[in-house]
Amino acid sequence: MQLGYAGYPEFQRALEEMVMNRLNSVQRMQFTYGRVPQGEILETVLQSDIEKIKMTLEEVDRSAFERAADTILSARTIYIVGIRSCAPLASFLAFYLHMIFPDVRQVQTNSSSEIFEQMIRITEDDVVIGISFPRYSMRTMKALEFANSRKAKVITITDSVHSPMNVYAACTLIAKSDMASIVDSLVAPLSVINALVVALCMKRQADVKKTLESMEKLWDEYQVYSNDEINGLDDARPMGGKKGSSAGKGESMRKAAVIGGGAAGMMTAVLAAGGKTEIHLYEKNEKLGKKLFITGKGRCNVTNDCPTEEFFTNVVTNPKFLYSSAYSFDSAQVQEFFEAAGVRLKVERGNRVFPESDHSSDIIRALETELKRKNVQVHKNTKVKELLFEGDRVKGIRLENGKSFFTMMSLSQPAVCRTRRRGRMETATVSQKRQDLPSRRSARRWCRWKQRKRTSVSYRDSP
Repeated sequence: MQLGYAGYPEFQRALEEMVMNRLNSVQRMQFTYGRVPQGEILETVLQSDIEKIKMTLEEVDRSAFERAADTILSARTIYIVGIRSCAPLASFLAFYLHMIFPDVRQVQTNSSSEIFEQMIRITEDDVVIGISFPRYSMRTMKALEFANSRKAKVITITDSVHSPMNVYAACTLIAKSDMASIVDSLVAPLSVINALVVALCMKRQADVKKTLESMEKLWDEYQVYSNDEINGLDDARPMGGKKGSSAGKGESMRKAAVIGGGAAGMMTAVLAAGGKTEIHLYEKNEKLGKKLFITGKGRCNVTNDCPTEEFFTNVVTNPKFLYSSAYSFDSAQVQEFFEAAGVRLKVERGNRVFPESDHSSDIIRALETELKRKNVQVHKNTKVKELLFEGDRVKGIRLENGKSFFTMMSLSQPAVCRTRRRGRMETATVSQKRQDLPSRRSARRWCRWKQRKRTSVSYRDSP
């Protein structure tokens, strides 16, 4: 009698695979305890993942892979279904397909009915990518069944040719996910998905390039990635500074100015410093962080230990303005920064965070130490009189003593980075790569506001 296997070893592997796929969570845990020695968890799991990628490479159907890519390219709408442990894979695939195709929809659902609501307009011109591994999601299979009934093309990413997912599939991409631990390994499936995205990008190079160029502009404009304004300078643009300095032999040192040595100014200078950028910090007072001495009644309320979303609910006006800043450098990162700088913190009533010493001077000292460590050039008792323009672009600053500071030699792509506090611009970093630069009028309006400001404030020199 023939069972469809080349020999007993193949039959044994198939039987083992079938048994493991039917294990529940408790049985999986018991299986893991007997399979993975406690002292060899890291080596065992990583080696298992390596083996899964090797097995996937050996068993993958190249023609099915090409068919899947061509099917996606010809689709009007792309639906991606991945539920429970496969949801991260679906999100990853959807994120990158959005950069290639105009209509990509990730089906996110907690019930079967929601699947049909999101896929109600699916037609034979569309494609569904279903992702599922043992134990196979019934909701995913129902989604594929529904798509198949509407004559939509179905692509499955699963672990075996015997997967029930394949009943509805026009082509199947195999990615091994054999169990070696309590959780499913998604290493091989992620690699297959990554390869699929690369293949699609290669077939749509012009469209992908155009989309990425547009996205880069938006990311810069809305500060999507942290430090992109700081480190995003064009290396080909010659900057002012001494050649042969720390930027490397024959390279020009990029220069930036930070106006104001308060909390915002010092933190801006610390984050901007490093690499090929020479940072100059200008403060009109005799010391840095003068207002920090009196914050929190001399104790310095560093931040509030609360979720970022809760922070926005307490912003009086226009919380959207702070989205980029708060998500790029949240409360947890602030605390990590000062802890790493040697300041031990504590959380008090209302989740307020203070230094354990109850001395604001410790916070100022930590910032000054970081400025020194980053080789920031600090200029105290130095007042900035005005910004210097060339057309509508800022090219430098002029000090009260008449001296000028130029941030760059070439003005092809000058930039201004601004920090705000209480809705008013207090710190300007002049050298960052930004296309949405403020107009000359708005910049001068800020200068006039600074000149009109005559508020008398008394400061304490010590906490």
